[in-house]
Amino acid sequence: MRHTTFALFQARTRRAARQFTWGGEWAVALPAVVKRNLYWFFCDGLFASACDNIVVTYLVLYILALGATKTQVGLMSAFSSLSAALLLLPGALLAERLGHRKELTMAFGGGMARLALLALAFLPVMVGGQTLVWAAIALSVMRDSFSNLGFPAWMSLAGDVVPMEGRGRYFGSRNFIMGVAGILAILLVGELITHTSQPLDIKLRSGWRLYWAASRLSVSATCMTLTAVPARRATPAHSRCPKFCAILKPCQRSFRSAW
Repeated sequence: MRHTTFALFQARTRRAARQFTWGGEWAVALPAVVKRNLYWFFCDGLFASACDNIVVTYLVLYILALGATKTQVGLMSAFSSLSAALLLLPGALLAERLGHRKELTMAFGGGMARLALLALAFLPVMVGGQTLVWAAIALSVMRDSFSNLGFPAWMSLAGDVVPMEGRGRYFGSRNFIMGVAGILAILLVGELITHTSQPLDIKLRSGWRLYWAASRLSVSATCMTLTAVPARRATPAHSRCPKFCAILKPCQRSFRSAW
């Protein structure tokens, strides 16, 4: 009797957890392929939140530990904000022009941005002094720039993965678990840095190496889950809305001439 009760409880818990990754009971009647996409997109948000919260919280501390001044940290933040203002529109035009939303997201957000993050971990081994600080700032700005360039493609991809009728409930569940994952990741990495870092020589601080290792693991998990989401090429803009494309072409020419 106890075994039967436990098995029933386990089955109900597993079913509830599965439905939570779909955003609730509204998705039960959806095709299996749609529910699978919702599950993998849910996992993508989980690991992406862990990685982004680690980087956002501790990257400034890492730059300061390398010897950066307050002015240099301010410049880094300013250039990161500037990249968002300058690159979101070109990213949207690129996604609209090519249509390969998943490939663009993986290339910029999951590829180039993550390579810049990985390069930050090896900088103290290769250079030192102010060269190290400016190189770290440049890599940090590059990471934000590539992420902003791939963000519009990700937004368009999310519209394909999540059906319109359940987006509120789905993203409510997804954002909730992303918040929990971010809190736990920040707490864990902070404890690792606090208890294993040494006061001198950034090259030997095992706590920071653990920090970058945790970031890299969450990045790898994010890329794996996003890869599992099937890609569907968007219809080119000129075939969907010729009037809008005619309005957009002068903007595209202006952008190309400016560069």
